[in-house]
Amino acid sequence: MVILFLNILVLSTNRISAQEKDSIKTYHLKDITVKGLLELEPESFIKINTPIIGKSDASTVIDLGKNIPSVKIQTNSRGESLFFFRGSGERQLTLFFDGVPINIPWDNRIDLSLIPSQTIEEITVLKGIPPAIFGANAIAGVINISSKNLTDETGSLSVQLGENNHKNFSGLWGDGNDKLSYLISASYKNSDGFRLPENFDDPSNPDTKRINSYIETKNIFGKLNYKFSDSFESRLSVTYIDSKKGVPPEIGAANPRYWKYPLWKNLIVAANGTWKINE
Repeated sequence: MVILFLNILVLSTNRISAQEKDSIKTYHLKDITVKGLLELEPESFIKINTPIIGKSDASTVIDLGKNIPSVKIQTNSRGESLFFFRGSGERQLTLFFDGVPINIPWDNRIDLSLIPSQTIEEITVLKGIPPAIFGANAIAGVINISSKNLTDETGSLSVQLGENNHKNFSGLWGDGNDKLSYLISASYKNSDGFRLPENFDDPSNPDTKRINSYIETKNIFGKLNYKFSDSFESRLSVTYIDSKKGVPPEIGAANPRYWKYPLWKNLIVAANGTWKINE
């Protein structure tokens, strides 16, 4: 043990002696500042604008979910189509339509497949933890759906027909100027259900049409904008949805549930405004 200790001591002494004889010079530099041409900051908002919405050819709000980053579309056991944002469900996500919450207070859910998309101009998504002004159930994020603001005379009409008595009619009309603008839209959708593949074979659904997959939806929307001055603008909107639909039962279940929504009505009357304090 003593001999081993002495050998280590000699090697350590030789190493120190070699470091003292090192010929590498030492330089003392002043402060160095590195500047970049771009400032990269994380975006808090994501906006889906009119061109993207128009190209998607979506008939309802739920169809627009595929264009929103970090959003997953899911249909629950009650047949409600919902947004899942960054892995969080509808109870942690707040939805607004023109600044008005559209989540049902009972369970914070709303079937987005019943809301038409023809009047939508922009979708704004707030990522991260939002301010307290958006309420308590918005920890996952906030999605605000904005209706169209018209400054010129605009009109459109859409007709879709398909099998199983499928009908989808929608129309929009509006006009406006720098002071006053209005928008009126209406839609009607009906379907007796959707057809199953030819190779489908299950005793729980003996028909070629999916059991309990019917839907009928009526929607009316009206909006009035008035600009009092360059700093203050007011808005009044009315949304009415009347719908009935069935929920297809589970395949292969011993006791499937045959849920139906014979009466689904939603009326929203909203009045709000924007006041610009300064530039």
